[in-house]
Amino acid sequence: MLNAYGLTNKGVEACAAQIGAACREGFQVIPNYWPEFTKGAEIAVQQTLEAIALYRRHLGEAFWALELNFSCPNVQEDISCNVTDGLACVRALKTAHPDLFLIAKLSVVHPYEFAQELERAGVGALHAVNTIPYELVFPPDRHPPSPLVEVGGGGVSGGPAFQQAYEYNKGLRPLVRVPLIMGCGVTGEEEVQRYLDLGADAVSICTLVLCRPAEAENILVSY
Repeated sequence: MLNAYGLTNKGVEACAAQIGAACREGFQVIPNYWPEFTKGAEIAVQQTLEAIALYRRHLGEAFWALELNFSCPNVQEDISCNVTDGLACVRALKTAHPDLFLIAKLSVVHPYEFAQELERAGVGALHAVNTIPYELVFPPDRHPPSPLVEVGGGGVSGGPAFQQAYEYNKGLRPLVRVPLIMGCGVTGEEEVQRYLDLGADAVSICTLVLCRPAEAENILVSY
């Protein structure tokens, strides 16, 4: 899946073309899209529909699924509004594109009821979790403070984020029936196995791929 790389990516038009080229070379890619609810739910839904049209144009039959990222720790959103807008977005997309397989990416700050409502709204799979908001990993009174304080926020991934992501998934797994992708904080094979032991249908590996790609490749081969 292709998430935004940094916060300076070139937008859906450029990314969709790159994904389409990758698919034609034989890669299997599910685009990841962040509905920008800070502009209002109606605008976010319209922009998501426009993104879907671009993905269909560039990917053709290779576009069968879309991951909706409802968890961007770099943007301050009211959680209750995020939940309401997220559900409205899923319902609108399922009405417009009933055959499109939707994956919802969650945050540890989302209540479990949100995941259950998403399942009832027609989401085909859940992905938990995105990076952990830095203040949950490095409290404001921590010394030295998190370096993310200086840039106004952000999310923590890698090893420091694992335990909170693990506990969130542990509570979520019994509450939903759709496939559950577990992730965040995977630094090696041990974390992959712990997620699988929780009942993960799949495990996402992100930071490890960037930091130690050879180790990530070994894990993929092993499983």
